[in-house]
Order: sequence, then structure tokens, then C-alpha cells
Amino acid sequence: MLLREADFLSLEGGAPLLMQNHRYLHRHANVAWSRTRKWTKLLLGTEGTLTSLDEEKKLNLNMSGASMNGNGINHNNNNNNCSSSRPSPSSLNYGLQIMKKPDRIIRKDADRTFLTEAKRQLLITLLQSLQTLFNDYQQTMSYVSGILLLFFEPKTVFEMMFMLGRSPKYN
Repeated sequence: MLLREADFLSLEGGAPLLMQNHRYLHRHANVAWSRTRKWTKLLLGTEGTLTSLDEEKKLNLNMSGASMNGNGINHNNNNNNCSSSRPSPSSLNYGLQIMKKPDRIIRKDADRTFLTEAKRQLLITLLQSLQTLFNDYQQTMSYVSGILLLFFEPKTVFEMMFMLGRSPKYN
């Protein structure tokens, strides 16, 4: 998903996540994009999952509020870490609530993954949701989620991470 944003490589090209591959995605983003299209079928057993914000807008999916379209990313918790405003899908945080006080380790991992605050907030929100779901957090979750966000919408990334974390096939 992020790789399809017009200014992503110019803003995030020097990000630690992208430098791990010796600038491969800078030169071969379209090849990588096409290869990842089968990942949802392999991991989730589905085809035709939404892969762009435009497709989601066309189908009028509601990504704002306490959960992402009812598919598991729940931002309600006892710590009131989420902001009270409800961003729209076209907002800088892709329709997800911005975390006021994210976990310290998750914040550091986001800082080590992306350069811009908008991308960091996206990763933080996703990781906080995964931490709540699994009642645990490991740095690998940040790395894998960061890579998946390059190619898929946050909702799909959440579902993929759920499968990787809970399915006996991958544990």
C-alpha cells in the first residue's frame, strides 16, 4: 500500500526498513508489488483483498472509529491511549486513531522503521492493536508489519499478522 503512494520513496527512501534491502525497492517496486499479490491467498486463503485506499473508498468501507470495519483492530482500551477525534480514511493515519501515549518500545521500533511521523503513527496503531490481541509484543512484529504495510492496507496486515501469530500452520 505505502509503495503505491506517489511521494513515498522520496519521503521514506532512506528509512531503515527500506535500507535493509540495499535499495532494491527503489529500483524494483513494481516487481515486488506484483509478487506480493499472492500473499493474501497463501496466508489468508482469500483472493481479491483490497489493496488500495481508492478501492476501499469505492466500496465505502468505514475505517474510522474504535475498530477497523469490525475486523479486529480495536482501539478501545482501559488506558485511553487513543485520541478522541475520529480521523477519516483520507487522513494522515489512514483512518486509524492516533495513539496519544504509545508503548515506549513500540514507539522506538516505529522510529527505527519509518522516517515520517504519519508512517510511524500508522505502524504504532497497528502494533498497539497487535499487542492487545496477543497480550505480547516482540520486535519482529514491527519488522514484519512494516514490510507488509509497504504492500497491503492496515486491515489486511492485521489479518495477516493474526494468522502468523495464531495459526498452528505458522507456529
